[in-house]
Amino acid sequence: ELCKGWGENRLLQQWDVVVLVQLRDVDAREASNLEELLDPDKQFGSELDYMKRTCGNGVMIIFDGYDELSEKQKQRTSVFQRLLVRRLLPGATLLVTSRPLATQELPMEFRKQLHEHIEVVGFSDNDIDEYVKCKFCDTPDMLIDFQSYISSHPFIYKAMYIPLHCALVTDLYQTYWRKGKKEFAPKTITQLYTCFIHSLLERYLDDHPVYGPQELCVQEPADIPRDVFDDLMRLAELAAKGIIEQEYVFDNLTHNTLGLMQRVNDS
Repeated sequence: ELCKGWGENRLLQQWDVVVLVQLRDVDAREASNLEELLDPDKQFGSELDYMKRTCGNGVMIIFDGYDELSEKQKQRTSVFQRLLVRRLLPGATLLVTSRPLATQELPMEFRKQLHEHIEVVGFSDNDIDEYVKCKFCDTPDMLIDFQSYISSHPFIYKAMYIPLHCALVTDLYQTYWRKGKKEFAPKTITQLYTCFIHSLLERYLDDHPVYGPQELCVQEPADIPRDVFDDLMRLAELAAKGIIEQEYVFDNLTHNTLGLMQRVNDS
C-alpha cells in the first residue's frame, strides 16, 4: 500500500525512489549482492545506479517480513545485514516489518539507530464490542445470538483480540447462522481454522468447472472430492515440513493451492 501510494503521488513523496523487498521471496532469500536483492528481474538498472551514486540518499527500502528471513540472510556478512548496519547505501531510509518476537534478532547497530518503533497492537474489549455491533448492525437477532455464543466460549473470545481472528469468527458465525447451522460455529482455535479452510474450499469448488457449488460438512472431510482432498493433504504436508525445518519456500506453480493463496477479499 505504501509503494502504491508513492506511485500514485499520494504518499512518501519526500523520497525519490521507494523499493519493496519481500523477504519471504526466493530471490530475496538467495540474494548475494545488491542487484540480486533489490532488482532480481533486472528491470530497474537506472534506479539502482541512482541509489549507488547517491549512497542511498533520497531512497526508502521497505523490507517486509524480517521474521521470515532465511538463514543465509541472517549471517552478518549477507547483503541484507550489511544494508541494516549501513555498510551499503548508508543514506537510505530503511523500513523493516516483522512479527514482534523476531525484532530481538535485528542487529544491535540497527536497533541503536532506530528513529521510530511502531507496534501494531490487538483489539481491546471495547474495540471487539464496537466491531461486533457494527458487523451485525442490520441483524439484531444474530447479534444477540453471537454475544451469547462468545460468552459461552472464552477461547474464541480471547482469539478476537487479534483483528484477523475477530473478522474470521464473525464471518464464520454469520455464515453458519444464515444456513441455520450455528451449532457448527467453532469452539476452539483449531476448529476456527478448520472452519475457515472449509469456507475457502467451498469457494474454490463454487468456481470449479466440474464440481460446481456444493456445501461441505465441517465435521466430515470424506465429502470433499478425492482429488481436492489429496491436494489439500499435500499442502498440509508442505506446511508441516515447513514448521519442522523452519524453512518456508513455496512455489505455487508446482502445487494446486485450491484457492488458499487468494486474498480473502478476492471472493
